[in-house]
Amino acid sequence: YIGPSVTTFSYLNPSYRIYTVDGSYNGTSWQVLDHETYIMNLTEANKSKRKAPVWYKEYSAKEAYNLSTVYPEDWQGLLNRMKTNDTLLQQYCKYKYKLRAGVTCDREQTLCAIKSARSHDPSLCADLFPPNMTATQLYSAHALWQRQHKQC
Repeated sequence: YIGPSVTTFSYLNPSYRIYTVDGSYNGTSWQVLDHETYIMNLTEANKSKRKAPVWYKEYSAKEAYNLSTVYPEDWQGLLNRMKTNDTLLQQYCKYKYKLRAGVTCDREQTLCAIKSARSHDPSLCADLFPPNMTATQLYSAHALWQRQHKQC
């Protein structure tokens, strides 16, 4: 797992994540059981310099994505559901960009980024793209995703 950044970036709210981990007992798995992400609306925080910033829960992974667990097979299931469920895909996008207004995600690029974990080998995502897509088109789609990701 990787946590979000409290450091502010252009158009992104700062955030942090709390992980619930299988606890300290004999035979524990130490597996991550869930995570909750908290954000601060930087625009609102800057409106009043006298008030302390307000951090609030953005989402819980299990609740937001209707996951039984946050084990790899459940994340794979989420990826599979996002292949055909645009509402779920855009919800993921909304959380990824920390509730930044006006952001939408391209299905193939987003799913490839999730599946490949930012690999520079887009062939890992071949099953996400139309079957007649050439290697050149696949690399072009991956390059476009990389350019869009750098805008954050």
